[in-house]
Formats: sequence, C-alpha cells, structure tokens
Amino acid sequence: CESQGVFECRECDGNGLWCQACTIELHQQHPCHRPHKWTGEHFMKISMESIGFVCHMDHGGKPCPYMRDDTGPQKLTIVDINGVHTVTIGWCRCANAPSFFNQLLRRRILPASMKRPRTGFTFRVMRLFHLMNLIAHVTPWDFSSLLHRLTDNVDPTAIPNVYQTFNHVQRQWRLVKAWKRGGVVNSFGPRAPGSLALHCVSCPMPGINLNADWESHPDSELIHTVFIGGDGNFRLRRNNKGGGEKADPSLFGDDAFYAPNENYKVFCSCRGGAMDDQSDSTCRGHRAGNSAVVVRSYNKPTSGIVSLSCGRTGAFMPQGMVDIKGGEKYV
Repeated sequence: CESQGVFECRECDGNGLWCQACTIELHQQHPCHRPHKWTGEHFMKISMESIGFVCHMDHGGKPCPYMRDDTGPQKLTIVDINGVHTVTIGWCRCANAPSFFNQLLRRRILPASMKRPRTGFTFRVMRLFHLMNLIAHVTPWDFSSLLHRLTDNVDPTAIPNVYQTFNHVQRQWRLVKAWKRGGVVNSFGPRAPGSLALHCVSCPMPGINLNADWESHPDSELIHTVFIGGDGNFRLRRNNKGGGEKADPSLFGDDAFYAPNENYKVFCSCRGGAMDDQSDSTCRGHRAGNSAVVVRSYNKPTSGIVSLSCGRTGAFMPQGMVDIKGGEKYV
C-alpha cells in the first residue's frame, strides 16, 4: 500500500517498514512477533495487541462470519520462545466449529485447560524446554524466569507469572509425547504396565531382536542372558507438599518405569514391619537403613528410590523403579 511505514519486525525475514494495516495482515500466521514502532526519535518495542491485531482461527486468517459482538474476540496469554504475549483470539463460531481447545491445537498451541482456555504454549516452546531439560537440566522455574526476562528484562515481575501453569503443561507434554511414541490411539483404553517405557535395545527380546531358533543355540544361556543391576539413591527424597497422591497423581501411572503402585504398597505393608527389619546394621560402612538415617526422612512421602538397569548399557528397566521409605530395609 501507499501508506507511510512506521513499523518494523525484527523477527521476520527481511527488512522494511510497514503501515499498521500491512503489519496486521502480514502477521496473521505469526501472532507472537513483537514489532517496533518509529516514534519520530527511536524505535520502541510494542505488542501486536496494542495495534489492534486479532488472530483469527480458521477461515484463512479472516474473521468468522458468525462471530457477533457478544461472542467477539478474547484475550489469551500465549507463551512462545520469545516470551509471554497477550494475543487477541477471534474464535471460529460456525455451527460445526471445533472446540476452542482443538482450534488452538490446529495452530500448534497447547492450551493449559480444555473447557475455557485462557493460557496456551506453542509447540516450539514446549519442544525447546523438553530438550533443554534433557540436555542442560534446565528446570521449569528457570525456564519460566527466562521467558519473563525475554518479555521484559527491566521489570520481569510485571509479566504474568506462568510458572505454575507451565509446570503442569510440561508434564502433560511429556505424557502426550510418550503416547505418540508408544502408538497409543485411545488414551482412555487399557494399556499393559510398562508399555510406554523404552526397552534396552541390546537386551535379548524374543520376537523382536532374536532369531526364531534362538533357543536351539548351544550357548543360548550365555549369549541370551539379561544382565540386570540394581542401585538405590537415598538422597532423592520427596518433601510432603500436602495433598499426597490424590492432589498430585502420577500421569504415567504404571505405564512406564515405575512398578505397579498398588502391588508395591501391599508388599511394603507386609514386608516393612517384619521383625528382622527392626535392628540397625552391624556393618560399619552400611548405614542407609539405620534408625538415625531414617529420622532424616521423617514425614517425607519418599526417602529415596531404587531402580533396576541393564548391566550392559545402563538403560532403566520398564517397571524397574520404586519409591522407598525407611532406608534400604524396605528393599
């Protein structure tokens, strides 16, 4: 158009100044960009929302013809790799329109809630955190603090705090990725315990990586033996944050690396109070189960973990991990 350009976007490829109408049109597929506006003296960073930008769902970026004044656009908090944004969303209101949740998923935005989403996280930011947590051990707290700094490095406390919401959503993201990797079509259907865990590829598994006549090999017992090692970590304690398992249940349940919880509880209730578990160890270098050490874990739901792993590669075994209480005497 022939209008004077006063906006530039440093996140788009290429340079140039655009007018307000062109800036809005060019960013229908990039609602989380932050343009800069020329004030006459300098460029000032602004938000797309401040110039009247509305991100329309479906309809090729055009407003839904069935959107009325009483069901008009809504403001959502969208988190992307460049920070936290307030984006005005124009929902599709057609008779056969999908739910708001699915409309956001079509735009590759993961909503924080299903019925009335008010916060969403782009797939880009979820993939970035997943890898940074795996490779660099970045915590959700540090990552959300980074997002606040990217949004406003001068006063990050003025940005809406997304830590608690992000902490829940990143757990859901991991679960959905595990479902996808495990070939789960119906998430409500029954699954075999440990079916979402990745098996050690070097361990012999009949029907997967062994020949049909593997049992007839003269050295079968030696070659096709699974070597399993076990170890405990008694510093990995979990504090009692209130509510217990009912308030914060495991999303994976028995589908991955932990042993079936109910069966393990029954085992602990029977084995934990045995008479031979009441005396301290006489070994000088073995104090993990002594009463003095157990006191440190008083009122803690978990005093450590024990896990089984492949003796060759160190890969954790499916259903090979349990929480422990009271030191090694429960093992």
